[in-house]
Amino acid sequence: MLDDFRQNGLISDSNLKRIYELYDRFRDRIKEENQLINCRTNWFIAMQSVFVLSISIFSGNLSGLQLNLLTSILAFAGWAVCLTTFISVRAAQVSIRDNLDDWEQIIRTYPNLQLPRLAGSTPGKRSILRGGTSSICIPIAFAIVWAAIMLAVWIFETPLTQFSELVESLRQSIDQNAAVPAQPDPGPAAP
Repeated sequence: MLDDFRQNGLISDSNLKRIYELYDRFRDRIKEENQLINCRTNWFIAMQSVFVLSISIFSGNLSGLQLNLLTSILAFAGWAVCLTTFISVRAAQVSIRDNLDDWEQIIRTYPNLQLPRLAGSTPGKRSILRGGTSSICIPIAFAIVWAAIMLAVWIFETPLTQFSELVESLRQSIDQNAAVPAQPDPGPAAP
């Protein structure tokens, strides 16, 4: 369609080239922001895995105040990573939305050119932004979990310590049962 306008003299070659360059620039910006969201989400998941793994590894070796302190530090760090990831992913989504809006404005400015739409930019429907919902929801879910862990450690009588003590008592009872020799079966009772 743009070639028809160029051939009919309705748009100059330089303007046509500029429109194609604008389209490529907007599309590249959106691709870059999507890549940033992907990288931020991947790093987020990796960091959360390290925090959870650290708590599970050290919970068997520490007890009492040491375990509470380590758990609180890791929970706070996990929560802080949730917050920064949420903000940075949201900023990328806002940038994508702004780029889509700017391109839509160009399309409305030149309706006769029938310019192509950017991926996910169907008017009134922002499918490209809805696709990033998980990148926003995952940090929120982890933030809630980390907040619950921090509350559990410091407000509700340190259940992690109690959990460690419960595991240790179960371990001891298993060891005691294993140490007791099995009684021989007396056989059937005589009539």
